[in-house]
Amino acid sequence: MIARPGEEGWVPVCAAVVLLALGSGCSKQALDPTSDRARGGGGGSGGAGSGVISGTGGVDYSSCPPPLAAGGHPGSVTNGRDGNATAGAPTFIAGPPIAMPFNPQLVATADLNGDGRPDLVTAAESVSVALNTGGGAFASHVDYPLTNLTATSMAIGDVNGDAAPDIVVGGDWAPRITVLMNAGAGTFATVGSYDAEGFSSAVALGDINGDGALDLIVANIRSGDSNQNGDLVVLLNDTRGTFGAGAHYPAGVEPRSVAVGDLDGDGRLDVAVGGNCGGAVLLNQGGGRLGAATLYPGQEASAAVADLDGDHKPDLVLTSYGAWNVGVMMNMGGGRFGSAVDNPVEAAISTSVADVDGDGRPDLVVGTETIHDVSVLLNKGGGSFGAPLNYSTGAGYSVAVDDLNSDGKIDIAVAGGQMAAIVLANTSH
Repeated sequence: MIARPGEEGWVPVCAAVVLLALGSGCSKQALDPTSDRARGGGGGSGGAGSGVISGTGGVDYSSCPPPLAAGGHPGSVTNGRDGNATAGAPTFIAGPPIAMPFNPQLVATADLNGDGRPDLVTAAESVSVALNTGGGAFASHVDYPLTNLTATSMAIGDVNGDAAPDIVVGGDWAPRITVLMNAGAGTFATVGSYDAEGFSSAVALGDINGDGALDLIVANIRSGDSNQNGDLVVLLNDTRGTFGAGAHYPAGVEPRSVAVGDLDGDGRLDVAVGGNCGGAVLLNQGGGRLGAATLYPGQEASAAVADLDGDHKPDLVLTSYGAWNVGVMMNMGGGRFGSAVDNPVEAAISTSVADVDGDGRPDLVVGTETIHDVSVLLNKGGGSFGAPLNYSTGAGYSVAVDDLNSDGKIDIAVAGGQMAAIVLANTSH
């Protein structure tokens, strides 16, 4: 169970940390604002305060500490914490902190103002937006208060078809989902909320019925009909940004995270869920309807989907914060998944996927709950991964991956911590 504010085990976090990849020769992976990667890692959530990074000339790293290599020790690259040198591991360098309000636990990136640069979004008692001013610098944050809600989940995508990404927020076992519409230039207006008919734990956006509009998918840790197991709810978009009544689907025990992708190759988006007893997959039957859940038993987990072995079929990643493990399940075709291959990561709680070392293979970027590290597992090919490379950031609960300084390499944004930003200075290529 994730500790909530005021409970034992709760770790307050007070700033966003940005890890910017430096080096040369890496290839950029484009990010779709509606994807899991655009909304950041699952499992975390997100004031008065003011932004620290501003201006348009980029970040001055001349006063920053030396590059931070895996293991958290400047100038050394280690395989996890065992001290053994690891050739080719990415390294990072610290930039200035980006102050964000209300101890944010959620972080996401997306180009909110249409300037071609990904902006930074965190959420807690407010949604806070820091626009990217270029070179890895960000303007002071603008806050959008949430009414009677502390955010524990967030998704970003264009829900009303105006080509500007909007923000959808759910939170803290709340029954309602809040939608913030993009009013232009990266500013937002709260346009209303929707009843998820239960106690929400996660939100996602995806076109479930194939009409070209993003629908709203909500994981309820408890259902409104007193179903203690919770369920999955799909609210279809009327194509103008208004969502209809929800259709409910059993999805295992206490769903806690949700991800979307075409898991069976039929051209329709399916849904993967991480819950209290492992994962579940619900295949799209057409017409906006999902089929019965196929359960993959395991530990309490968050879910992500991505093609990890290059076979053009999205694979399933279940990050178990009960077992401190990142399980990789390869897609066997037809929406069926093989047994999980375990990748132990201390205090693992959420995973984002991106090619951080520029070899063309997607790697795993793991947020941690208690040790305040970000762990990177490099893809060795065929869907297998190396041992975790750990980077001390003072935070790590929620991670997002994007090219934040427009140098063609994937950077990492981390929710929380009171340290300086960390920059991934990739000196291996």
